[in-house]
Amino acid sequence: MKQPLQLTNSKQQLPDIMKKLDLIKPLLTMFFVSVFTVTFHSDLDAQEPTASVFLPAPRVVKQHLSRAKKAIDEGQFSDAVSHLGTILTETFDEEVPPGTTPDAARGDIDENQDYFVELEESPGTFVSLKGEAQRLLGSLPSNALELYELQYGTEATQILNSALESGKLSQLTEVTRKYFHTQAGYESAILLAYQDLDGGKPLAAALNFQRVHNTPGARKKYDPELSLVLATCWLHAQLPNKASETLLELRNGLPEASFEIGGERRPIFTKEENPVDWLNALAGKGQIISINDNIEWVLFRGSPNRNAISQGGVPLPSIRWRVPTGADRLDEGHLQSLIQSQQLQQQHAISSVQPLIVGNTVITRSPSRVLAIDFDSGKRLWEFPWFDSEDEESLLETSTQNVGTADISRKNELQQRLMQDHAFGQVCSDGKQVFALWDLEIVKKTNSRSFVFNPRASNVGGPSSSNKLVALDLETEGSLNWIVGGESGEDDPDLAGVFFLGPPLPLYEDLYAIGEKNGEIRLLVLNAKTGKLKWQQQLAHVDNRKITLDSNRRLASASPSFADGVLVCPTSAGAIVAVDISSRTLLWGYTYVNRNLSQTRRLNGIPYNNGDNKKQQWIDSTITISDGNVVATPPENDNLICLNLLTGRPRWKPIARSGDLYIGCIIDNIALVIGKNKISSISLETGEGVWEEEVLLEQGVVNGRGFRSEETYFIPVSNKQLLQIDIKTGKRLKTIELNEPFGNLVCFNDQVISQTPDAISVYYQLEPLREEVTRRLAANGEDIWALSRHSELQLQEGNYDAALTTLRKSMQLAPDDLAIEQLLVRTMLHLLRQDYATYKTLLAELEALPLTIQQVENLLQTKAAGQRITGEIIAAFDTYLQLIDHTRQSEEAGANINEILKLTPQGVHVRTDRWVQGQMRALLEAGNEQQRTEIESRISQYLNEAVEQEDTLRLRDFTRFFGTHALADTARIELASALVNSESSYIQETIEAELLLVTLQLNSNDEEIQRRCHVGLGKLYEMVGRYQDAYSTYSTIKNRWPAKIVDGELTGEQFVTQRLRAKHFESIANASTSWPLGFTSVEKTTDTEGRFPSYQRIYNIPIKEIHGPWPSGYTVGYDQQKNAIAIRAASGQIVQEVSLNTGRQVFGTQYTVAYAKLYGHYMFTFIGREVLAIDLLNGSNDPSEAILWRKPILPTNTSGSVSIPLRSRVTTTPWGTRRYNAVDTAGNKLGLSGAINLNGIVYQQQGDLYCVDPITGETIWIRNGIQAGSEIYTEGNRIIVIPPNSAVATEYSLTDGSEIQQVEGINRSERWPIEGFKSLIYQLTGTDIMIGLQDVSNGEMLWQQTYATGLRGQILGTHLALMQPTGKFEIRDLLTGKPVIEKKLPEEPQMTNLYVIEYDDQYLVIPNRSATLRGITIPSIGMQTRLINGSIYALDAHSGEFLWQTPASVEGWALPLSQSPDSPILAFIRQLNPTSTQNRTSGSIRSEVFCMDKRDGRMLMPPREIPGYIRIFNVISDPEHQEVTVVVDKNHVFKFKITNEPTWPAAPLRMHAQSSGGRNGSANAFAKGFFEAFGQVGKAVEQRNQNKVQKQIPGVPIKPVPKPVPIKPVPKPVPIKPVPEKKAVPDAKPPK
Repeated sequence: MKQPLQLTNSKQQLPDIMKKLDLIKPLLTMFFVSVFTVTFHSDLDAQEPTASVFLPAPRVVKQHLSRAKKAIDEGQFSDAVSHLGTILTETFDEEVPPGTTPDAARGDIDENQDYFVELEESPGTFVSLKGEAQRLLGSLPSNALELYELQYGTEATQILNSALESGKLSQLTEVTRKYFHTQAGYESAILLAYQDLDGGKPLAAALNFQRVHNTPGARKKYDPELSLVLATCWLHAQLPNKASETLLELRNGLPEASFEIGGERRPIFTKEENPVDWLNALAGKGQIISINDNIEWVLFRGSPNRNAISQGGVPLPSIRWRVPTGADRLDEGHLQSLIQSQQLQQQHAISSVQPLIVGNTVITRSPSRVLAIDFDSGKRLWEFPWFDSEDEESLLETSTQNVGTADISRKNELQQRLMQDHAFGQVCSDGKQVFALWDLEIVKKTNSRSFVFNPRASNVGGPSSSNKLVALDLETEGSLNWIVGGESGEDDPDLAGVFFLGPPLPLYEDLYAIGEKNGEIRLLVLNAKTGKLKWQQQLAHVDNRKITLDSNRRLASASPSFADGVLVCPTSAGAIVAVDISSRTLLWGYTYVNRNLSQTRRLNGIPYNNGDNKKQQWIDSTITISDGNVVATPPENDNLICLNLLTGRPRWKPIARSGDLYIGCIIDNIALVIGKNKISSISLETGEGVWEEEVLLEQGVVNGRGFRSEETYFIPVSNKQLLQIDIKTGKRLKTIELNEPFGNLVCFNDQVISQTPDAISVYYQLEPLREEVTRRLAANGEDIWALSRHSELQLQEGNYDAALTTLRKSMQLAPDDLAIEQLLVRTMLHLLRQDYATYKTLLAELEALPLTIQQVENLLQTKAAGQRITGEIIAAFDTYLQLIDHTRQSEEAGANINEILKLTPQGVHVRTDRWVQGQMRALLEAGNEQQRTEIESRISQYLNEAVEQEDTLRLRDFTRFFGTHALADTARIELASALVNSESSYIQETIEAELLLVTLQLNSNDEEIQRRCHVGLGKLYEMVGRYQDAYSTYSTIKNRWPAKIVDGELTGEQFVTQRLRAKHFESIANASTSWPLGFTSVEKTTDTEGRFPSYQRIYNIPIKEIHGPWPSGYTVGYDQQKNAIAIRAASGQIVQEVSLNTGRQVFGTQYTVAYAKLYGHYMFTFIGREVLAIDLLNGSNDPSEAILWRKPILPTNTSGSVSIPLRSRVTTTPWGTRRYNAVDTAGNKLGLSGAINLNGIVYQQQGDLYCVDPITGETIWIRNGIQAGSEIYTEGNRIIVIPPNSAVATEYSLTDGSEIQQVEGINRSERWPIEGFKSLIYQLTGTDIMIGLQDVSNGEMLWQQTYATGLRGQILGTHLALMQPTGKFEIRDLLTGKPVIEKKLPEEPQMTNLYVIEYDDQYLVIPNRSATLRGITIPSIGMQTRLINGSIYALDAHSGEFLWQTPASVEGWALPLSQSPDSPILAFIRQLNPTSTQNRTSGSIRSEVFCMDKRDGRMLMPPREIPGYIRIFNVISDPEHQEVTVVVDKNHVFKFKITNEPTWPAAPLRMHAQSSGGRNGSANAFAKGFFEAFGQVGKAVEQRNQNKVQKQIPGVPIKPVPKPVPIKPVPKPVPIKPVPEKKAVPDAKPPK
């Protein structure tokens, strides 16, 4: 006869344990179970999956395992149990992974660490090494287990007895881990199970009983009692299915089994009986809470398996209460703007914050704190930290200089905290405490160069290598119970240096957290009361791919999920690990492809991930467990993965998904998959879809996590809808219209909680509310709460009049109830919008109520629109004036209402001020003559008051709200004058003043405004230290209005004379702008003062537009070494360099597609993947000051990075000019923009047209549905958009983006924008090339010209230089179509390109020919450089006549085209490579340079050799000292001194391609002899100067020197054609 469940060899304690069976029934009736839950973080972003993601087991351990298997196969059981016992009981030294120090590898890991071994039959699936040893032991025959008992049973029994005698039951765990398959091991497991059972933890008890139950020998010994108590534990752990499964298995094995309970023997249930019902009848039902009754929501996704269901239903759209998450109104505006921006890009704006419900308290997070809110009232109860933290100070950093940059920085921080940082956003609770991560730094968006300088050092400015976990006590209003982690470990030094990857999972008074330390990912088990580390298990290792180098993994969250005794851990490293928490051993591991691996860069051997390649994919790495299935959605992998919970083996091959975001829930093996704009289902049995078709969202995107209620799922959508979907069929049951978009949803107490990035809100559920209202009103007809809710229900039903009546009654009963008052306000606003004429009598009542800023704005807009419809035009105008004042007051209060765009009937999202402009325009059109006259009078009065009061705010308001009015220019000049006269030091105000003044200067025909513009610009330039620009402006005033009053009572001449007396103008007035025409000496020096970098590459950025005052000869470049925009003066000196350090570095050919546009000293540039506005007026090198704003030209994902690659495409015009354009993968042009305009800059982002404020970068309006790659033209207040390959253009208003008209007749030819709406078009037809100018606003051809093929040319701003093979050369004004220069040059039948270099007073014309030049290449210097093979002609810029006697000739030399235009010296360079493969070494490469005088073409310096490559090149002119410096290397700096000393005539140079100098002899005998003679004269002059000095120094002997040969005056050169006399005379004024 079988023995009842009992333990032998356990001395005196064993009888007590055996009595447990007699106590089963009382225990069952006493048990209660609480909901065990887990907090898992969403959006786990991982690193690289590699075969070494799991730390390899020590070699000796693997040898023991393989020898044990071999012994079992051979029947050598004694050897087998010895090897297996050694694995389970001995400690082994770990193997050190490559690149890891032994100390770091060892760390503080427990001595009983477990390891993984890969299954041969299932690659990618790993099992626990110790678990495998236990499994092998358990599978041995009884005689082998007897050998194991003999060898290890005694030691196990000793530990068991010691535990029982000392009361240290923790030692029982050691027995179960090391000696489970001994008699003492089984008894220890049963003892631990009863301990958990007595402690009210039936699930923990079930796990220990299950271990014994799974062992055939032990089960045979202890059944049927073992199975009965196990089933009882499953039942009370809310797992009736497991209980039924256990009992059925028992009955099938022992059909005649019976049990003795309370002295009475009971038979097992029959086939007809339900096992669970039988067990309930046998043992008593106890107090069992249904798994469906999730009254609280203390974990992310509600339960440890992350698959909880809610008692939820259709909500009432009216808000019960709302608490913003932002710190202030500015934050609220930023967040709403961010949300809207995401939605406009059809990207989700799902909050990373997940609310909890604990007791009656709502727990959520603000950007820097944990918030506790009373569920009933919506009042804040407490917050943590209650003190200012470093984290908060960092978050609130702002710039005092550049408000726009500060706003962008703050928006980025808010977006990261509340929309991307899931580790920060999720918290959890065990019902007594709240657990949250703390000291999580803001991740700085960097480029790769941030890691280049010291990649192994700490990541300064990036994520820290450790953070903290805090426990907040709920009973004492969030007081801090304990804190662990950080550098010191705080309350537990064992946790020093740990980075917690996500919040923990509370289970059985313990916390299960995943952390990283020393490159290892570990499971950390903490005591929930103290925070102390109890035990830990290594899960994976990440080598050098630490958290500090991976922003994706840092922002993601990793928390475990739990079901059926198995803890499943995402590692963030391309693997999933399961742990058996009862035995504290690994169960299995599964690896998968990490798509970040192929995109990870390495620097000095260290991989890093800056988030640039992250797509908007799975937002959540949370493991969902259901019915023995593990469903994983790792963001580092695109696949949906389904594994067996117990083995880790895939159920089916991982499925690639696209556009999916998260798993909504799992029911009956059907997984509901929520995508950005689709909902689908997957069968966990087959991996195939279940529904006939997916549910597609026609509008909007998914806006948050929904909730499951019974067999339906509610999904929030961004277009203010809530969808109810039948999970099994996919049918859309309901579409609930909302007043605002819902976010992450949680149900509690018949209400729905919604968490969006900007707020947490609570809503009643409709049906429970209706029942409660009916019940309460029946009991008391004057119940205030019931009346208020009744009115909301009436509004929901569309019964507005009845709702208003009910609300007024409620107000009478409770006049001080703010909630009722606000409900009344919302109701009356709704009625006015619906029918203004009927309900306008409500206005007086509504205006008397206290309204929020947003409500006032809504009221004024509704009122004005209603007045216009009812014909009250003047009243409507007055209301709009009130709205203007209200908007400004709101901005002053920090409401940022302009960040929120309004949707117009045309579908344009437009800013408030521009929306008002459009409404004003419509108002004037709707009025009659008398009304329009009255409105004009009111507008004039409004402006006059602002001018009289010198109110810059109202003047600015006028330009914003009446920008297209005839008086707008008056307001602009008054505003600009006020800004200049105030001498404001704010960067934005100085830029604003210049933009205003330049706009008026270019567009106004009013003479007084022109005078005031020039005066204002002169003062402004003087104020900011741009004295040369001020001097030029003052000179214009003096010449244009010498006798006119220009400032106060001063005439132009008096005003300028007075201003130029300032000391800072002295050097400018006395400066010489001409160069001497005499002798030029050259001296080779080295850079000993560090003036020049050792390496520099500055790539030219072409300037597409220049409007207003811009210094002549200034150029824009990109310094690749510094990742900066460089402004180079005409002298060649860099005068401003603005780092793009927070932007993505530009590599490869991307610099070729960059461009800049200039408006005065305001620069708009496209470079890399973004457009930027840069302040060149104040000349700051500080990017936080100089960069006014920056915007991506490609849509960004949730991490703020661009996911679409940018490419460069080159096309060639019929005249041979190459055009470079940025394109996306589909070939659509990127980075196209309109002209700079005071009213807005228009550019395209994929299919959206953006108009942004030129100063702040704020979005003015967005128009969707524009074909990607469209051309954009801006002029005045109009925009023309031409889609690719279209003959029809569309005109839009720059004011508000509204469509004006369609324009037909647009030429399909290639276009080159020239100015405004004028575009150069060109078309090749047969042997003819048509070139012309078209006005794209009406399709009219302004002029056109036909040329024969073979034509070559170059665009020079608004001019086009062309040359035909016949030698006919012309420069044509593109705006008029008329040639400004025509010249006959020698025929050039072999011409391949035409290069024209434009200077103030001359053109250098180079018809270039192709040539085969072995060993000669163009040095890579960054500057645009061309290989020259042809003649060089110099033409007068005004007359077109020749300036040189004959053309120069150069062959095989490269000419940098953007050399200093002020310099009279032109340098040529080249790189000489060995032509023999035997000599091709880096040491054999050399370079050369020679210089010529561009005024007459003579040689100034013959070729000089530079060893190796040219690493820096620049030509710097210094007119003040009459010097020019040519830099080709720090050791090869050539300084030219230009003097008035007489020199001899010289013909333009002839330079041939043959090698020169050094090793290979003379390149050009004439040039070399010429230079030697030139040098002798130089020596004579130098000696003469030395003599002069020596005469002045007493006691210095003077050596006699030969008398210099007198130099004859230079004769007049013989020109090819007659040229003006002034060009031939030696002492004539040279070119500038």
